[in-house]
Amino acid sequence: MTKLRVKELCKEKGLTLAVLADMMGVSASAVTQYLKSDNISSATLVKFADVLGVKLDDLVIREGCNINGFVDVDGQLFRINKKEDVVNLLAVIEQKENDRTNMR
Repeated sequence: MTKLRVKELCKEKGLTLAVLADMMGVSASAVTQYLKSDNISSATLVKFADVLGVKLDDLVIREGCNINGFVDVDGQLFRINKKEDVVNLLAVIEQKENDRTNMR
């Protein structure tokens, strides 16, 4: 799982997670949940980057992996850093396509 550098960046900027949450307009517990999540919305990730004044790439901790990135599927951002993540993402996409087909 790719981890975000939010806590590290907050420390560098002299911010607590509570202050960060206030700047983002959410609760401190919401920030904690975002940081524990395996996937995070692209809007939330962009909000972290904007509030912390960094690029999206600067939010990511890279741990010796050849696959690393984010994929946005209908506004939900998925972290990809290993083959298993890609397989899981394909299953999510397939399920969304099936759901759309069944709604017709």
